[in-house]
Amino acid sequence: MDEASAIRAIETLNAQIIELQTSKEYLAGVRKSNVRRFLSDMSPAGVKRALRELKAYLALSKAPHHPEQPNLTPEEWEASLRPGDPNKRVVVYTCVAGSYDVLRPPVYRADRISYVLFSNNEHLRDAEGWEFRPFPEEVKRLGANTLASRYLKSHPHELFAESFDASVYVDGNVQPISDLSYYVELIDPAVGFTMHRHRHRDTIAEEALACKAAGKGNAEAIDREVASYVAEGFPLDYGLLETNIVATDLTSDIAHKAFLAWWEAMDRAKGGRDQISLPYALWRCGIPLDPAASMGRNPYQDTKINIAGHRRS
Repeated sequence: MDEASAIRAIETLNAQIIELQTSKEYLAGVRKSNVRRFLSDMSPAGVKRALRELKAYLALSKAPHHPEQPNLTPEEWEASLRPGDPNKRVVVYTCVAGSYDVLRPPVYRADRISYVLFSNNEHLRDAEGWEFRPFPEEVKRLGANTLASRYLKSHPHELFAESFDASVYVDGNVQPISDLSYYVELIDPAVGFTMHRHRHRDTIAEEALACKAAGKGNAEAIDREVASYVAEGFPLDYGLLETNIVATDLTSDIAHKAFLAWWEAMDRAKGGRDQISLPYALWRCGIPLDPAASMGRNPYQDTKINIAGHRRS
């Protein structure tokens, strides 16, 4: 079987899995399982935890939320079922801080693609399919596991520009299923990187409400961050990106400048939500959001990957 045929077979199977996982029957089963889990521990601590999770779920269900779209049209999906440029040196990399995520091996592997894991968890040194690298000194100096992935995803040039032409960052709960070097082919040279458009929301104001409802990040800092951006003139209709997968042209000075501005905005805001800081950083750099959203419209329905919930091992 040639490479293109293998990619088609893998992604066709993954499309069927995604269809099953998003079906009404499957989601009903998930809800039923969650209820059983809540009721399995009736100790005071268990009841308190269940009520806290239920409260967060109900609050999040009321947050701004538009219907999900398919990641690609059928025609776009057909065109995507091919390998990336074999002449480009591409690294796919991820970060697992502590035991926040259960790392899964890449399904598709090609000699031209390197897979790198940054972690401070020594138990992952022999993780299947990944080349282990300890956190760089810059990450260690941050002193917080929660900042590690945000630093690493916004500094691909410092990490890899000397050895690779392009990088693809994936969150620790994202399993590479197919040839992720294909994402590099989607990069618009005018911006130098690509991500997915946000599947549920369109503005940082909507995302701020959702983050606070779900208890993600620092609520007061998020409010201050959004207010400060609006006070500077940032337009709330600028758009919103998912940041769990980031493909970058490591020769692009535009992307380098944008990512440094992104990190500075995250570091200054202290809100803990990189999706809120990114559109502002792009706006400050004069980079339109639409060309940066060429990866697709919904990473959770992207057949090149599989996304699990963040969880501890």
